[in-house]
Amino acid sequence: GKRLEVLPYVVTRAEHIDPGPNPFRKDAEHIASGGVDLLYRVSSDFALNATLNPVFGQVEVDPAVINLTVYETFFEEKRPFFIEGGEIFDFGRNTSGGRLFYSRRIGRSPQVRTPTQAADIPANTTILGAGKLTGKTSNGWSLGVMEAVTQEETARYMDGDFQEKSWIVEPLTNYFVGRVRKDGRSGQSSVGAMFTATNRSLGPDYLLESLRESGYAGGIDFRHEWADRTWVLRGSVVGSRVAGDPRSIVAVQEYGNHFFQRPDADHLEVDSTAQSMSGYSVGLALGKQAGNHWRGELALAATSPTFEVNDLGFQTRTDRRDAALNVTYLENQPGRFLRSHSTTGIVRFEHNYSNQRILGILGVFSRFLHMDYWSLTLNGQYHPTANDDRSTRGGPLMERPAVWTLGGELSSDARKPVT
Repeated sequence: GKRLEVLPYVVTRAEHIDPGPNPFRKDAEHIASGGVDLLYRVSSDFALNATLNPVFGQVEVDPAVINLTVYETFFEEKRPFFIEGGEIFDFGRNTSGGRLFYSRRIGRSPQVRTPTQAADIPANTTILGAGKLTGKTSNGWSLGVMEAVTQEETARYMDGDFQEKSWIVEPLTNYFVGRVRKDGRSGQSSVGAMFTATNRSLGPDYLLESLRESGYAGGIDFRHEWADRTWVLRGSVVGSRVAGDPRSIVAVQEYGNHFFQRPDADHLEVDSTAQSMSGYSVGLALGKQAGNHWRGELALAATSPTFEVNDLGFQTRTDRRDAALNVTYLENQPGRFLRSHSTTGIVRFEHNYSNQRILGILGVFSRFLHMDYWSLTLNGQYHPTANDDRSTRGGPLMERPAVWTLGGELSSDARKPVT
């Protein structure tokens, strides 16, 4: 019942490994650290969270992943400070631009490589402190503000003369995210805005070459339901801008989510003199989410080639225009033979900004539930011939052959002890 909660903690870790040729590792290392989480209820509507030195060692480790794709692996957030009240920072997901805010960027593994592989690099960046204010008023206003600062991280390494030196692998960085949303009509309508900012303190030349000095993104999203929530219209518009040394902007243009260096992409070109890059991502969807029989959704989205939010967000690819339609026929009234059944048809096409098809899907999915609760699921998909502009890692297009897939599943009564 108190307004203030203080949660101090200490984390210890022991590692026993074969150090191999790494001169900075021992076969047994013991590490200890500590921190504190604070929660203060400013009012009945708003809570203020603060944390000092939150570490990934507080929670379970991430699963081991072998990633052979051009995109990085997405890991779920597990740290209590970032999870509590985090739903306020959810932004419209119907665009193809990915997440505007990805909290795992804060405290991430250092991004800058050392001159040699024989180096002692910290596993994660230390979060000096972070604060978050979240809440929702009685008249439908939701507010979320978060600020975090991570310290400069250095690594020891051996140069060519076997002399020990230090190298900055992550600069002092400030992260900010702000979110506001207004709900109305008993939650049937909402409109909101979000802004994120990343600012780095770059000094040495190799940092200017490796990292952007700043990254900003902002946008608005909305959702409107009517006819007793039968119909829904939702959408979002997002803009982004990164800035820094021209060499760092070239690196962004050549990342796996852009590949401006593709030799057969007439609409793309690496700009070696640019000191900034701006882009956009938009999406709109109209859906029928209730009704006796017919439901469906029509969705349109576009993400420009220059859209970039990975400093504080998460995105896979850019340079795409999407159009998708799904229609469902549903019967929930039991008949003489079937308790319920539904059939969904799906059409989806994606093109890049050169109007080359990069994905096509035509599919039908049906499910039948017998009166005895046995179920039969049937599905069929056709992927027409398309172009793959990612697998060659910046090289020319590959052709993705057409593919048919057919599937089915028969299940007995799932309520029984054995199925």
